[in-house]
Amino acid sequence: MCTATLESPTYSGVGPGAATEAPAEEPVVSAEKILLPVDLLDGGEVVILALKPSLWFVLFDSAKWMVAGVVLIVGAALAGGRMEGVSYLTLAQGTMLVVACRVAVALLRWVSRFYVLTDRRVLRIHGVLRANILDIALTDIINTRVTALWHERLAGLGTLRFACQSAEQNNTSWCHLAKPDEVHSQVRRAIERAIDRRHHG
Repeated sequence: MCTATLESPTYSGVGPGAATEAPAEEPVVSAEKILLPVDLLDGGEVVILALKPSLWFVLFDSAKWMVAGVVLIVGAALAGGRMEGVSYLTLAQGTMLVVACRVAVALLRWVSRFYVLTDRRVLRIHGVLRANILDIALTDIINTRVTALWHERLAGLGTLRFACQSAEQNNTSWCHLAKPDEVHSQVRRAIERAIDRRHHG
């Protein structure tokens, strides 16, 4: 049997004793509106929260390619705009095309990615060609916390991380969330209610 210990998060400042408490009940999001796979939910399972990463995800996901493209174009220009067998214009156009394709891929990755909280589980769904679904029972979550890398802090975003009993699920996270503390608060309350139901079931 799992002993879930929900420690106060290190980075978010949201916890059981926080001064500002969200409403006891969150609005239920219709499964039809978030286009969940028809066989994803168990009978009677209720969707509490369904959301996507911020659109900043597209920039963050393709940032390395953008930087590499700029470095290549600027480096070629500083070298006199001449490369053996390739004109500077062709190089610049080819580089921009590759970067644009990578941004398009990042956009598709954003479109296909969303995070779902139900009264029983948290889920992360992603995959452009084939849906990859990772779900964790709320009662299997040992701890949660919100972190923010420097680029997330600049955009006012955060990542919600889950510590779980299973080593395979221990690195699960919801990345690049807008209002991460509010999302974290909802997740924590859902976990606490699930633990209460298990103990009184």
